[in-house]
Amino acid sequence: MTLVDRYADATLVAGKLGNAAFVTGDKTITIVSQLEIVAADDNNSVYRIAANINPDLIPIRIEIMADAALTITDANLGIYESGASGAVIDDNALADAIDFSSGFARTAKADGLAAVAIADNQKRIYELAGHTQATKKTGYDLGFVTIAKGAGGAGTISTTMEFVQG
Repeated sequence: MTLVDRYADATLVAGKLGNAAFVTGDKTITIVSQLEIVAADDNNSVYRIAANINPDLIPIRIEIMADAALTITDANLGIYESGASGAVIDDNALADAIDFSSGFARTAKADGLAAVAIADNQKRIYELAGHTQATKKTGYDLGFVTIAKGAGGAGTISTTMEFVQG
């Protein structure tokens, strides 16, 4: 076995300057969204919970709480073009197949980044959207889409999103 004492960030190991977000820390941005679901809402409804966010933000935590009264059994958390009716870019880029029907209390929050691989943990929103530095948008919306809503439950979804400036 070999004893190792090195930086986790490969750029520092190579003797280069590292991104502050990954090395010494940088500003964090928190967005809190509260959404009321109405029983009459149809399947494939899109609920935008963050509007026109900076493409260089790196999502580090998204926690979802919800009432057990909701009948949504399959929802995704994804990335959309900004603006009302902005096109879907990737509807399950962040989380896939969230079942709200049992609710999520404060002590048992759902992970809104469950679909992001560990290897992608430092990716910016535009990278998670499949874009490059050259093709990124000026901003993105984040939103839930209900794939299977079920019959008529109403309730509240509260989401706390934390990002670091990349």
